[in-house]
Amino acid sequence: MKTLSVPRVASVVALAFPILVACSSTKSTTATKKAATGAAKAPTTKQPATSPKPTAASGGKKAGSNVTSNKEQSVATETTCDAAEEGLAVCVDSYVILCAGQKVYALDCAVAFGDGVTCGALDDGTIDCVETVSE
Repeated sequence: MKTLSVPRVASVVALAFPILVACSSTKSTTATKKAATGAAKAPTTKQPATSPKPTAASGGKKAGSNVTSNKEQSVATETTCDAAEEGLAVCVDSYVILCAGQKVYALDCAVAFGDGVTCGALDDGTIDCVETVSE
């Protein structure tokens, strides 16, 4: 008859009778996006790798008030836009690409408003600098 050491017995028991540990919570949380608040803390100093012209065809939607009110913190790109595209915006990574005054601007939401803030669409369909909050 073969004798098993205590560590060996513990290993065999653990394999034969696994213990399941579960974490449960009665409180459920949902994540929602809300517009970043306040004035931009820092200006955008660089552009994203690509700055597409915000058009309806490229998914451009109306720019949110947070973006338009902080346009002076954005950087002008070499791209121009048409009067029909005025006020439209698209997201490129954390940047909001905005058409204003027939010029295309890039606002880096993470630089302007801090960590955790990025470009996104709000419930009203506008493109803005957003942060995700748990409710």
